[in-house]
Amino acid sequence: MGRQMIGKNAKDNAAPKRKRQDSEHPRLGRANGSEKYTKATVPLFDRQIASLDEMRAAIKRRTGASVMRAEIIRAALDALLEAKIDLTSVRPEPEFKNGDLKKFIAARFKRSS
Repeated sequence: MGRQMIGKNAKDNAAPKRKRQDSEHPRLGRANGSEKYTKATVPLFDRQIASLDEMRAAIKRRTGASVMRAEIIRAALDALLEAKIDLTSVRPEPEFKNGDLKKFIAARFKRSS
């Protein structure tokens, strides 16, 4: 007696797997374009997720375009990096737990704009 399949029948399991061609639609949640990327898991606060979802909904209402949270986060980080804000005087946690880091970056961002 062979191994018993659970959750799939043998016919489904025997079907040949088709590899996705590069020209086909990219997988959702992946960065598009030729730039290399690394998937990073970053915990966010519930309020940050809610704000991202509000931004997504506003973009959808105004333009009809669907935007992923990751796209908004990447765009915000790119804007921060392009502003060339000097963060060398930033000290590590716990000094910034009260929002000082956010204030520091916001102040530098305003100056560079």
